[in-house]
Amino acid sequence: MSLITPAEAQALGAGLVLSTAELQALIDREEAELVRRFGPNYAALTPISEQTEGGGCSLYLKRAIASVTSIAEYYYLGDTATALVATDYYVWGSEGRIARLPESMKWARLVTVVYTPQDDTELRKMVLIELIRIAESQSAGGGSVAGLSFSVSGGSDTTGAGWASQRERQYARLGWLSR
Repeated sequence: MSLITPAEAQALGAGLVLSTAELQALIDREEAELVRRFGPNYAALTPISEQTEGGGCSLYLKRAIASVTSIAEYYYLGDTATALVATDYYVWGSEGRIARLPESMKWARLVTVVYTPQDDTELRKMVLIELIRIAESQSAGGGSVAGLSFSVSGGSDTTGAGWASQRERQYARLGWLSR
């Protein structure tokens, strides 16, 4: 199920020139990219698993952390997991960061963290609406309008760099490192 419906998007002024089917396809496409980049949409109390490279004193996950269920380290590829206990690490939840304890100790080569992310549903909805607006303006293209005593040119972004930077700004809102 999508985070927003076509009716909700249109009520917020996005996707007004698209049919319901076209708008739903656009919502599905944009939401799939959000999930690919930032993990699944929030589902209350449903932990997700994220595997990350260790080696440093801190791990940086894709999302802010509400709670950690388990952490397992692998010292080399093919190693048997070493489960950690809560006294082996410290969670900086809003940063999506987990520090290894004692502070000078480093994480093993590969680490699997099972955690429940903080609920970012409303922020994801806002980003999704903006991505729809950007996609809608991208397909509208540039143009010009002229009247008796005026001329307005919409300009055109032939490389797509303007739209790409607008999209990246929206994605950056979801990445905790860019907040």
